[in-house]
Amino acid sequence: MADHQTSTKSDPVGRAVHVLFFASVPPDEIKNQIAEVWRSAGTGERFRHDTLHMSIQAVAGMDELDPTVVERARLVPPALRTAPFELYFDRLMTFNGKPRNRALVLGTDGRNNQANNMAIELHHALRAVGLAPPPRQKVVPHLTLAYGLGFSETRYLAEPIRWTVRDITLIDSLQGQSCHMALGNWPLEEGRQHPSFDF
Repeated sequence: MADHQTSTKSDPVGRAVHVLFFASVPPDEIKNQIAEVWRSAGTGERFRHDTLHMSIQAVAGMDELDPTVVERARLVPPALRTAPFELYFDRLMTFNGKPRNRALVLGTDGRNNQANNMAIELHHALRAVGLAPPPRQKVVPHLTLAYGLGFSETRYLAEPIRWTVRDITLIDSLQGQSCHMALGNWPLEEGRQHPSFDF
């Protein structure tokens, strides 16, 4: 399949109007648990309930949504061989960023590599369908709960939040609008051995 070039370069996705990426979105019961943790142990910053997700792999950034990119990206998830997997989140911590606008995240001990393995698979598959995703980065499982000054130190939860990741979503993030549009959702299946195209 021939490579498809978007109307804007896919590398500087942060400056594009539309940023497409694959993520896993927690179900409502997990969102509610996280919201309760934020109420009891957070900083009081606005909780990002409507855009809560775990990023897996960037697809492209563009000023106008390209239907060909969306169509080709949608070919990828049904071919994934990643089975559902469990993560446990046991800490609130701060990621580096601009002063007063750092990411305040729910994180893990980083020992589970399954999210990163899925990202590797996605990156190869996106290239196989003719897209040019940004350079792959190691996935450190986390969910951004808010932005602000940050925590003075890591805060550990009395009871970890356990989440079994069972699906993957293609998201169009409208930059500067705090708006995520789901462009498709696919289950992760046990025992899938044969992808629909060659990685």
